Amino acid sequence: MAVQSWLDNKQLHVFEVEVARGVFEMLEEVANKILRLKVPMPFNMGYTNSYLVEGENGYTIVDTGDNTEEAKALWEKVLCKGMKIEKVVITHAHPDHLGLAGWFQLNYGLPIWLSVKGYEEILKSRKTFDEDYVNPMRSFAIRNGAIHYRDDEAEIEPYYKLDTYQFEPDHIFETGSLLKIGDGLFEAIWTPGHAIDHYCFYERESGTIFVGDHILRSMNPLVTSKHINDNPLQEYMMSLDKVASYKTGIALPGHGKAIVSLPDRVAEMKVHYQKRWRQTFEAIGEEGKTAFDACQLVYKGYSNGKLLPAFMQTITNLIYLESIGQVKRVEHAGKYYYSQVKSFQELYKDRTLQSGIRFK
Repeated sequence: MAVQSWLDNKQLHVFEVEVARGVFEMLEEVANKILRLKVPMPFNMGYTNSYLVEGENGYTIVDTGDNTEEAKALWEKVLCKGMKIEKVVITHAHPDHLGLAGWFQLNYGLPIWLSVKGYEEILKSRKTFDEDYVNPMRSFAIRNGAIHYRDDEAEIEPYYKLDTYQFEPDHIFETGSLLKIGDGLFEAIWTPGHAIDHYCFYERESGTIFVGDHILRSMNPLVTSKHINDNPLQEYMMSLDKVASYKTGIALPGHGKAIVSLPDRVAEMKVHYQKRWRQTFEAIGEEGKTAFDACQLVYKGYSNGKLLPAFMQTITNLIYLESIGQVKRVEHAGKYYYSQVKSFQELYKDRTLQSGIRFK
């Protein structure tokens, strides 16, 4: 066990060993020489998986968790007993994944590895803190039928902070780059959809793959359009097929438990998407509705906290259905209305998964 070997190799007094054991109760070995730390997210939103991959020169951290005092305190407990960290590698530039990159760099002198696209995203994020910045998502949401769009600064302040993005990566990688994570060489696979800068890291020898937020075990990641010509779901579907084509073993996601069979999970996700597409298609009818009206029908009973992401996903679904000729969009009085073009076409047929389970 990686944790036990670390304890065995440290020259600690009995009391210090007991403290160290308590620290490592927070760490779970999820694969050979790979530990998982569950870093809490703000607003009781769950946790982000940070992975520590053991190597000859120390551990590589894959994603850091949020930029919160609670997350910093957790990491300080892990690192206080001399656990050697070699570097930090980031899957994508969302605050729950790179939130503490600058903190690790400043306080521990750790080099940060970030993609070219990720660096472009943090530069964009810095601009959102300018005094004259106007959130384009507000007007986009209203044009899609939203009556109110809340982005209250007092509520989001613990989540979006300028200092989260105020660092310069030490190393930049791009599609096809081979990254040393622990002692393994991992291929950087560009997987846009959830984020335009999202990367998975795949080690061919073991089949281990870090999938970040690209694929989660028990829910579909949020994929949202930022403007009417933005069709991330089209890219996302291609990215799912790309990752499923690799010969993978265990898949380690950014949230939740590990995924045993990536092809099976991708098949499940496609079936779920098709269900939502059909529901959305039926909700708009031939007469046409806004995305907000369709969302209220498809996600009836959702609380206000869950309705905003459901609304943004509905917009994305409608843009995708328009791109494949299933729906049409017209603009009237400053709002977009979507309506059926023809009968719904099934994109994904039922199939038997590798596990032998039949999905419909």
